[in-house]
Amino acid sequence: MTRFLHVLMFAILLSYTAWADIFKEAAMCVTVAENTQHGPFRICASSYLAPQGKNLYGPDMAMDYNEKTAWVEGVQGSGEGQWLALGFDGERHFQSLFIVNGYIKSKKAFRDNGRVQILRVQAADGLDIRIELKDHMKEQEIRFPRKVVSPWLRLGIVSTYPGGRWSDAAITDFWIDLDEYNYQGIDGE
Repeated sequence: MTRFLHVLMFAILLSYTAWADIFKEAAMCVTVAENTQHGPFRICASSYLAPQGKNLYGPDMAMDYNEKTAWVEGVQGSGEGQWLALGFDGERHFQSLFIVNGYIKSKKAFRDNGRVQILRVQAADGLDIRIELKDHMKEQEIRFPRKVVSPWLRLGIVSTYPGGRWSDAAITDFWIDLDEYNYQGIDGE
């Protein structure tokens, strides 16, 4: 084998090993096998708030495109250090992330719960950036400084805007903008 192939195989092994480590740290993972633009994927969270009545707060609530649901971290305090992670069945190319910060099912829910102020975004290809999110109920786009190529993406809470009633931080929804390359064959067909 050529040196290039050895290096490539090592890089792929490292990226999948890092993803396996994320699985070990997760409090909950949900596999989404439906036909999505991402193909089958897994969403995991470091923690989540226990269900309250009919309200569920697991990691899949942050990718259901429903403004009445949210992932809410479940540790004591403001949630700093908690995270969500996506894992795919292979490398994906993405350029940006869209996020709806806080719990937007109502203005009261938004004010009562904490929101992410500084978000850390990491990927297997070395991306590690921090972004300040706006404290509003609208969708926000985060453009990455370069194209990201990775089998996983991790979003971590660095700091929060405090909630008026609860300290838990929430994310209503997020999704990634996959590059057109993901829909083409290797030779561009």
